[in-house]
Amino acid sequence: MNNKKNFFKNIDDVDLDNISNSLVSYKPHFQERYEDEIIDNIKKKFDIKNIHNVPKIKKIVISASISNTNVNHTVDLLKKIYNSLYLMSGVKPIYTKAKQSISQFKIYKGVITGAKVVLNKHFAYEFLEKLCHAYLPNLKGFKGIPIQSISGNTLNIGINDAHIVNEIVNYLGLLNFSFNITIVVDRSFDKEVIAYMLKSFDLPIRDDLR
Repeated sequence: MNNKKNFFKNIDDVDLDNISNSLVSYKPHFQERYEDEIIDNIKKKFDIKNIHNVPKIKKIVISASISNTNVNHTVDLLKKIYNSLYLMSGVKPIYTKAKQSISQFKIYKGVITGAKVVLNKHFAYEFLEKLCHAYLPNLKGFKGIPIQSISGNTLNIGINDAHIVNEIVNYLGLLNFSFNITIVVDRSFDKEVIAYMLKSFDLPIRDDLR
């Protein structure tokens, strides 16, 4: 058991030489929409005078983890998660470790249990557009995001099927995992203001879902 624990603590980064991480020099469509349309619409809708009081997306965090480090193919799944986050975001992820031990799941403090990636600026807008127009429409039975998912300055979206991401379907094969998306706004606003902004990006937030 000690060898297994040490192995997960010291797992090497996978080889990413063949994964493209090219930077774009243009403004993503969603960023242009925000600057050219959404800001003015929010100011008019909520009678906001100062542009600095208009919400804006600060970052988007994508994270995934495994629930048991004693299952078959765990190392392969961790590598698949890491590379999948890279492929869907264009940004190099980092591995995440358990903050405390959970004996019933055979998880030990300090053991690598997943990965996450933080998207800023144009990377956030590019991912948001793919989420709205490509990924969520592929999610079976998806009816929208409850407005209650907004808390403070964040919106959390849980995705239970990574195969909705077109870029990684062939790469994953039969493997699958769940992941979480956290959209972070620059500061806290009323839910209605944040919801209006995100709806303006075509994110299907609904007031009638619980």
